[in-house]
Amino acid sequence: MVRDLILRKGFVSALSTLIFSFIMILPELPAIISTFDLGLIDFVRGILFYCIFAGGIIFTYGNLVSVLLETMFFKNLSNRKKSHYYLYILLHGIGGVLFGLLIGNGSAALVVGGFAAILYGLLDVWTILKLKKEDIASY
Repeated sequence: MVRDLILRKGFVSALSTLIFSFIMILPELPAIISTFDLGLIDFVRGILFYCIFAGGIIFTYGNLVSVLLETMFFKNLSNRKKSHYYLYILLHGIGGVLFGLLIGNGSAALVVGGFAAILYGLLDVWTILKLKKEDIASY
C-alpha cells in the first residue's frame, strides 16, 4: 500500500511537472521560434528551467499536501463519490494558492501555484481512477 502510494505520487509529480513546464514555456514560444537557429535550444532550456524550479516545489510541497489530503479524505472512505474527488482537487488548488501566499510574489504566484496544484490534483485523481478501474492496486 505504501509502495503503491509512493510510486503513484512520484508518477503524478513527474507528469505534472512536465505538463506544467510545457504550459509555462508556451507564452515565450513566439520569441523562441523567431530565432530559428537557437529556438530549439532555448525551448529545451526553458523547459528544463521550469522542470527544475517547479519540480522541486511539486515534489516536496505538492506531495506533502497531497499525502495529507489523501490521508484525511480517503482513509476512512470505502465508498468514494464523485463529489469527494472534486473537493480533493479543489483542496489541492487551495494548497497551491497558500504556497503562493508563502512565496509572496503577488497575484501571479497565487495563480501559478493554484494552477499547478489543480493540475496535480487532476492527474492524481485520474491516476487513482485508472488504477481502480484496472484493479491494479487497492485504492
